[in-house]
Amino acid sequence: MDSALFEFTKLSFENLNRHIRLADNKAKFILSLDLAIISGISAIAYDYFSNETNIFSLECKFVMALLAVNTVLILYSLFNTVSIINPRLSKANNPSAMLYWDRITDMDLPELENEYQNASHEKLHSELVAQIYFYSKVASDKYLKVRNAIFSMLSAVVTTILTMMVISMIKLF
Repeated sequence: MDSALFEFTKLSFENLNRHIRLADNKAKFILSLDLAIISGISAIAYDYFSNETNIFSLECKFVMALLAVNTVLILYSLFNTVSIINPRLSKANNPSAMLYWDRITDMDLPELENEYQNASHEKLHSELVAQIYFYSKVASDKYLKVRNAIFSMLSAVVTTILTMMVISMIKLF
């Protein structure tokens, strides 16, 4: 087997691992922002509804609708963020027998050592390619969820600001 091809495959494998870790780091940051937005929404709701507010007024219903939209957006962002951090992995969706941790733990140590020692370069390359395929699917799924989480989080920020503006206008009049 060509060593350049093998090195390229290993490099691709390592690159995908970095991208997956980067998506996980982004998810942690988004989760922190989501929690801050939830705190802001809670503070706005508490401040608005702790005063003697006529809950049957049109203004109050509008504020409640905006808060409901905020809540749905932020819950959607949280759902995406948690699914980034905790992806669904299984033996069924990972084609690699030698590189997938759950398949490795099903073997005993001598069996694993034997598998690695007796593997040809072609077999190792095939395993790396299968893992690259799997990691590419994982990375694509994670980045789609990162985009969804960011979009819904930013939408929640916009509606939170809109809610604060509406409440300020209501208090002025």
